[in-house]
Amino acid sequence: MFMIAQLMIGPALVPGLMAAGLIFLAVGSVKLIGESLKAPEITGIIIMILAIVLLGASNLVIPVETFYFLEMGFLVRITLFSLILVLIMVGLVIVNRRSTRFRATSLALISGVLFALSNYWIAPMMGTIAHVFDGTFVLPELVLFAVACITLVMTNVFGLGTLQTAFKTGQANLLVPIQQIPIQVVPALVYLVVFALLPPSVESILLLLAGIGLIIISSFFLGRRQVLLEAIK
Repeated sequence: MFMIAQLMIGPALVPGLMAAGLIFLAVGSVKLIGESLKAPEITGIIIMILAIVLLGASNLVIPVETFYFLEMGFLVRITLFSLILVLIMVGLVIVNRRSTRFRATSLALISGVLFALSNYWIAPMMGTIAHVFDGTFVLPELVLFAVACITLVMTNVFGLGTLQTAFKTGQANLLVPIQQIPIQVVPALVYLVVFALLPPSVESILLLLAGIGLIIISSFFLGRRQVLLEAIK
């Protein structure tokens, strides 16, 4: 479903819309945890619904099916943007090793950056997968497809592992929303910088930014449910 969504609307909106899973997690966890929804969690659900409405209204769709992924400018931008995120992670690793106080926070942010990388590298994979599997690809397409596949596997594996490590040294219900910050912020930059697309209107950008902000706020309210579920053995 994630891959189909990426193909249809692109990586700018999908990460934010996927945060809707926190709503179902909160409601569905009532029986498993044995706790009814509390006022903060109900508030978080309302905020999340509003955030999703704003994201949908922004209409910042990236046409993955028709986008030309072998355009030199795009290849340069996606390479530089990926390198910048890697450098950010290196900086966070240094913080993690030198500061006990910010160890858990830095790990949560590293996890978020890894998932942010995954969320936009899936677009090149989906844009080249048809040609690769039907044998009509050119060599640059095959290389881009291979890089995307390797990136997706590595970022998801290390993203999950890094977050679990962060849980060992920090307050988990705060680390979940901290992880969401790069996951939700990076897609806006991907739309404007990596794909170099012009938004339909100024209002579209404002709606996207408002939606991102509300998702991060909502995750502070709903993160506790995710932590409680993960604690069940």
